[in-house]
Amino acid sequence: MPKRWKIARRVLSGLVVLVVVTSAAGMAYRSYRQNQVAELMRIDSPKGIDEGRFIEVHGRPQWISIRGHDRDNPVVLFLHGGPGGANAPTADFLLPLERQFTIVDWDQPGAGRTFGAAGGIIEASLTIEGIAQDGVEVAKFAREHLHRSKVVLLGMSWGTLLGVYMAKAQPDLFYAYVGTGQLVDTQQNEARAYVQVLAKARARRDAPAIKELEAIGPPPYRNARAFRMQRTWAAKYETGSPDIRAIIDRAFIARDYTLRDSVNFVRGFIASGNHFMGAKMDGPLMSHDLRNLGTEFSIPMFVIQGADDDITPAGLAQAYLAEVHAPQVRFVVIRDAGHDVLWTHTNEFLEEMRALMAPLNLQ
Repeated sequence: MPKRWKIARRVLSGLVVLVVVTSAAGMAYRSYRQNQVAELMRIDSPKGIDEGRFIEVHGRPQWISIRGHDRDNPVVLFLHGGPGGANAPTADFLLPLERQFTIVDWDQPGAGRTFGAAGGIIEASLTIEGIAQDGVEVAKFAREHLHRSKVVLLGMSWGTLLGVYMAKAQPDLFYAYVGTGQLVDTQQNEARAYVQVLAKARARRDAPAIKELEAIGPPPYRNARAFRMQRTWAAKYETGSPDIRAIIDRAFIARDYTLRDSVNFVRGFIASGNHFMGAKMDGPLMSHDLRNLGTEFSIPMFVIQGADDDITPAGLAQAYLAEVHAPQVRFVVIRDAGHDVLWTHTNEFLEEMRALMAPLNLQ
């Protein structure tokens, strides 16, 4: 018995050493990768700005970052996707925009550091309209903090819902609204997106995709698994688009993120999806139609959309914009691009955005 105990202790000691060494190696690699990201995102221009802070919005702390190479550039408030998809893990895709604009990037309620500051919970009363109201306050802060009369709204995917609400609620804060991955009517959106992805699978004779997509059937989906299946194949067919696993991996090497921040990013993304989409896909987001807000706007309304978007189909966004009445309305299509056009075709997107902003006399 004593001999067996000695052997057991040696084995246990060896396992402990292995765990310690592996953990240390993992943390060292994480630190190395974070330093790489920090170097990539370094701003050292004389008039540059790189700030991160919590601000109080309706009595709750919410995280924003402010970055740009020239603080005199026009200010853009970026509304990230999701719901719950804080931008920190993929913030490097905005680097080209930061040379032309000062980007205010906001972790919305239920996302990233804002989710963490709320104790890792989402209040049952949280609504799309409520987050948009918070966004208006963030815009006011950005305008005052950066000494601007107005800012530009840039919404991506889920963020386009918030952006349209904000443009409608307080247009005097904004020079213009720019949407990409524009959501309109989520029921029509899912129906058309499913048809498009299945058509691509059949054209490619992709047997695994055809089998899985036909198995879940067309929407309305009965569960989140079916929804994720469509999104998985949509992402695979979009060259350069990071899938959710890649984004989660990047959350653990995000610049200035602690391990707790990384975990909160993942938890917030899941919790926000459950809250707004629902386990049975019957949450408030899944029956949302922007046209119910009305189609009259008092600021310019622009959409830059990937032609091959299989998550928020371009045809629906274009039809919506055709109904919009505003001082200026433009729908811009980027060919050979999909839902993540702002990631995959950043320079082309920036060129189109600069052309749209040029006549507006931004200050």
